[in-house]
Amino acid sequence: MKAKYTFLLLACTLSLSSYVFRHDGDNSGVAPHSPPNPAFSVSGLCFGDTTHFENYTILGFNYMWTVTNINGDTIFTSDSISPSYYFDTPGTYTVELMADNGHVVAITSDLTIGDSLYADFAIQTCTSNGMRFTTRSGCADHYQWIFPDGSTSDLPAPEYKFDSLGTYAVQLIAYNGSASDTLTRSILVEDLGIPTGEFTYTQSKRTGYFTPLDKDGQHYYWEFGDGTSIDTTAPVTITHTYLEDDDIFTYPVSLLVSNKCGLASKQKMFDETQTTSIGEVSSEITLCVFPNPSEGMFTINGWKENQSFHIRIFDLEGRMVFENARQSSTNIDLKHSIAPGIYYLQMTSDTRQAHARILIR
Repeated sequence: MKAKYTFLLLACTLSLSSYVFRHDGDNSGVAPHSPPNPAFSVSGLCFGDTTHFENYTILGFNYMWTVTNINGDTIFTSDSISPSYYFDTPGTYTVELMADNGHVVAITSDLTIGDSLYADFAIQTCTSNGMRFTTRSGCADHYQWIFPDGSTSDLPAPEYKFDSLGTYAVQLIAYNGSASDTLTRSILVEDLGIPTGEFTYTQSKRTGYFTPLDKDGQHYYWEFGDGTSIDTTAPVTITHTYLEDDDIFTYPVSLLVSNKCGLASKQKMFDETQTTSIGEVSSEITLCVFPNPSEGMFTINGWKENQSFHIRIFDLEGRMVFENARQSSTNIDLKHSIAPGIYYLQMTSDTRQAHARILIR
């Protein structure tokens, strides 16, 4: 039984106009941010079993599940993250998952409760590892996924990262004991998942050649630690030469990459006295930002108090919307600086960096 959806799973984008929304309430005055990216897998579709819905939504805050029968009558609702339900009658049912983070996105899937084994799956793009495949198979007790490079998985909802854009065949074999059913689909890959922000570089004395590793980015924002920055829209190698300075020999170089799926940033140190790169800044720190969401007042745990740092805030299309060059307080007041929405917080010092997502209501 093939699933049907109320929005385009294969064209994940940060542009609000590219999603099919059901707007509940007045969203006027709310800054654009990425809507939820809902997905779920289903197990226990054999009659007599309890059916479990496993939620894999990205950027969701609240959920509503609705199950209707073939006549359109609602037989079950739940606001749990991953509910279970016992179907007492065989037949075809429609399951809707509605995810809300200020924008509301709903997906639906037709499921068959019966005694026949069948393979079926759905797709979630824009995951941290590229793409997620979620089973909708009936009367299956285990699975085997076969991906284009020959790798396999027995998980109900594995992630897979394609090497490049294009069309690929993905196969699911659903098993019940020794019986099996096979489904092969052609998958159109239009993005490679949430970017990593990773880059490499080589150098010749004070000149560095910086190359991003994310090849499907829409925006690349470089900062070289000497007050200069470069914006590009292609994954090209950037050449940057530092001016001679008797007092400064090392510079933090950072790259922020955004694509259809989100954004990410990395930082490395450039040492003009070296002939090769000296690697990344010390390991990233895990930040605890609270309350999150808030009205704009945040406290940050995980960064040493009174240590000076540089704070930048980007929207989910990679635009910098706030910057504070140097501060040491871990209490941040954005109440009158930024409109409500989801943002990406970046904190950097000379030797380390940290990131967090924040929601301003």
